[in-house]
Amino acid sequence: MLYLFIVLVCLGFVLAGLVFVKSLRVPGKLRRAEELLEQGNLNEAGNILRGILEKSKDNVKAHYLRALILIEQKQYLLAISELNLVLSLPDFKTYVNELNIHYSLADMYKLTNNFQKEIDEYHTIISLNPDDINANSRIGLSLYNKREYKKSLDYLLKSVTKGPQPSPCLLPLGIVLYHLNDYEKAEQYLLSALESNSENDECKFYLGCIYKLQKAYERAVNMFMQAQDGPFYVRSLRMLADIYFEQERYDDVIACLEPRADKLNDITEDGLAYRYLLAESYEIKSRIKDAMAQWESVTRTNPDYREAKVKLEAYKNVLNSEHIMEMLSMNSEELQDYINEIISVFNYTIISKSRISANEYQYKALNTKRMGDLPVLIIFSRTITEINDRQLNELDKRMVAEKCKTGLYITTASFSLKAQAEAPSRQIELYDGDFVSKAIDKIKTRNFLRKK
Repeated sequence: MLYLFIVLVCLGFVLAGLVFVKSLRVPGKLRRAEELLEQGNLNEAGNILRGILEKSKDNVKAHYLRALILIEQKQYLLAISELNLVLSLPDFKTYVNELNIHYSLADMYKLTNNFQKEIDEYHTIISLNPDDINANSRIGLSLYNKREYKKSLDYLLKSVTKGPQPSPCLLPLGIVLYHLNDYEKAEQYLLSALESNSENDECKFYLGCIYKLQKAYERAVNMFMQAQDGPFYVRSLRMLADIYFEQERYDDVIACLEPRADKLNDITEDGLAYRYLLAESYEIKSRIKDAMAQWESVTRTNPDYREAKVKLEAYKNVLNSEHIMEMLSMNSEELQDYINEIISVFNYTIISKSRISANEYQYKALNTKRMGDLPVLIIFSRTITEINDRQLNELDKRMVAEKCKTGLYITTASFSLKAQAEAPSRQIELYDGDFVSKAIDKIKTRNFLRKK
């Protein structure tokens, strides 16, 4: 009996020893597989891991090493499956670094164009390590590319302020701050981005936009002039022309935009805005046919773009009116000569005049037959757009400021029904394009008879 007991005890020790030896063999095999993986011997490393997993299907380290082999073999979908399996195993954190798994998954999702999954992995990384620069940068750039500027701000800011310099997020951060109307900080980061890459046209374009908003026109022009290459060429030209337009330098607008007009991509918002601005400048410079050609190009692409369709229809309505078309095409000097003669039809003597805009003038006049009367204030508007009640309200304010009891509004266009209804109560007389056309006809006839 004692003998049997001794035998059983010995057998127990032997079995325990065998299990212990076997347990020592698995870590040894894993170390060997890892060495072979580092040496690039993927097939032999794979064979060792396959043998381990046949006997121990939940071995975390074996599955992880197998995923690394699949990554080296560019079998990314299988690698993704293996890494997700690792994350599902109990106590996986004891054997592998969780952050490394999520980084590998993020890389795999990027390589397989599953960008939302990639971003999800970076969100997980940030939950584990909020200051991870790479994760903050990747999420920030993803949101930036989707134009979700407000959501991207904190990620990009952390990438720039806590990461190595110069940061690739400097330019996106500057653009995000620009779109969020924080122009002072936007300028700061854009200038830093420009220091690291002096050839960046996008950076120069946005700096130009900031200076334009600040009305620092000289600095804005300098930036836009430098950003005239690549995708920002058209946008920079348009912004440059916008500055000239605000300064009433209409010849410069035309000189800036006209040479490029034939090569525009009309589908884009920039292309449409470019043509519309050029058309407005042509109109102000009385190049009506050129203006109409640009508006026609705009309406062919987008019939509802701003007032292009309305302007075209209005011009088509006056094309058959010889005198109105003639007046619309006159230069400033010729126009004012005609205005003076039109005003004289009312027996008024002009005592002062001022230019409101390129196509709008204000006159103060006295009635030559009733010299004791208060002066009358006259607005002449060369336009094809209907005059509305708001414009009458502006004339009313000017009449008060100039101490005029009555006013005349003369235009080459027409008046809205509301303007017509309100004019009598404001002591304003209205004279539309029909009146102007007949007045010009009389003036021409009178001048012809004088010459004879």
